[in-house]
Amino acid sequence: MAGLYDWLHFWQKNAEKDTKLRLKNPKTSFAPPEDYSGAANIIVDADSPHGTASYARYADDYGLSIESTKHLINTYRSIAEYHEVDDAIQQIVDESIVEEDNKSAVTLDLEYTNFSESIKEKIQDEFDYILKLYNFRNFGSYLFKKWYIDSRMYIHKIIDSRSKELTELRVIDPINMQLFREILKKDEGGNSIFLGYNEFYKYTPGADSDSNYSHGTMIGSQSLQLPKESITYVPSGIVDGTPQKHVIGYLHRAIKVTNQLKMLEDALVIYRLARAPERRVFYVDVGGLPNSKAKQYVNDIMANMKNRIVYDSSSGKVKNTTAAMSMMEDIYLPRRDGSKGTEVTTLPSGQNLGEIEDIEYFNRKLYKAMRLPKSRVAQDNSSPVMFGNNITEMDRDELNFTKFIRRLQVKFEPVLLDPLQHQVIVKKIITKAEWKINREYIKIKFNKDSYVEESKRLESFQNKLSLLRDADEYCGSYFSKEYIYMNILEMTEEEIAHERNQIKSEIADGDIKIDDDGF
Repeated sequence: MAGLYDWLHFWQKNAEKDTKLRLKNPKTSFAPPEDYSGAANIIVDADSPHGTASYARYADDYGLSIESTKHLINTYRSIAEYHEVDDAIQQIVDESIVEEDNKSAVTLDLEYTNFSESIKEKIQDEFDYILKLYNFRNFGSYLFKKWYIDSRMYIHKIIDSRSKELTELRVIDPINMQLFREILKKDEGGNSIFLGYNEFYKYTPGADSDSNYSHGTMIGSQSLQLPKESITYVPSGIVDGTPQKHVIGYLHRAIKVTNQLKMLEDALVIYRLARAPERRVFYVDVGGLPNSKAKQYVNDIMANMKNRIVYDSSSGKVKNTTAAMSMMEDIYLPRRDGSKGTEVTTLPSGQNLGEIEDIEYFNRKLYKAMRLPKSRVAQDNSSPVMFGNNITEMDRDELNFTKFIRRLQVKFEPVLLDPLQHQVIVKKIITKAEWKINREYIKIKFNKDSYVEESKRLESFQNKLSLLRDADEYCGSYFSKEYIYMNILEMTEEEIAHERNQIKSEIADGDIKIDDDGF
């Protein structure tokens, strides 16, 4: 346990420094900070931040919060097992994490930071190390899919006891974790002034079991308090409208329609099984027999008539049996004196067994709830994927889907950037202040399908050449060369200068000839 306590001491020491810094330079306001992390909030007095009464009240709130979170995550995991939801999720994952043999799924972009080239190379090496810890090449899609389904991800940053460098990144079941936020306030003149906040995590082992825990157990001795810096927490960024502001996932809007679709499909199967066969109806003349004897008489006829054909799915054989008779096959009804006597008729099967418009409606609604374009919905007569000229005719749904994928990728970025921040600061490659200054410009580039991107690039270049031919006759009269360079070819000043120097060099070498208009 010594190693565990050393590790906790390191993180706790850093957390105390940040807390003291916030209290030393408070950002006072009359309103508490807005929160989209799903943290369980508690407002405490800055003069006595560990008041017993505050935590007793908070225990009840937290107990309700953890049960709601547990139920929500289990619901997401349940509907994700439904094959059509899983198919939609897989399409989203495949668009977000594109894995190709010759390209990495993610790369680090430091182009707009103010770091020197040597520092950039060191940061890039640490980023490659983070990818190696995750084994991102093999498990990148798995991590993204898990984050997308659970709507949150907690990653334990395991460090070396001496160097404090990362040695492992371990994903923790989000059901067992909860983020706490202590919002510090102070009363001044009868008004509450909010000074700042302190955040930490509670790990409750066994919270993923089906047993119900008391509220006291949730923050009692069985749980472990962890400093915020020791965990990489990546929520979906979406919260519900309740006062607790629970984090909800991108699958939340698909819960209702998925359950409706499953219920309709089950009802359709039951209806077809019950109404598909044509059944015989036996009207048995029982004369003036008493009810008990009439019933026995009908049962005797049933026993003599039954001859059921049974298919054995395990062996593939068909056999006759008289051991049982299903009332779905034949119906026997007694008929009294004065009737037509014994009669056998046929009860027709259902006439609308092929109508599944309601199933198809909810199927389309499910894909819409998952934000998939109509063109990606599974259809019997689906058209093949087209490239080339069709790229310019991208419909609005496909464009919105591309934007949705980009938003997901941005939300997922902290999975990679937060461990990278720890690594570069601990190894003293840069300082924490330098990271904060450049954080906005440190980007993750997600790989895109090379064939699609190449097709789009070539078509865009072809359109520019077409515009260039049309504008050629107006060059010198209405448009300058500079205008054509910058607005039609969309070249930067550096690219224009480079191409002009290249053209002069080729003219000097005799590779190309210049015409009277200067081209």
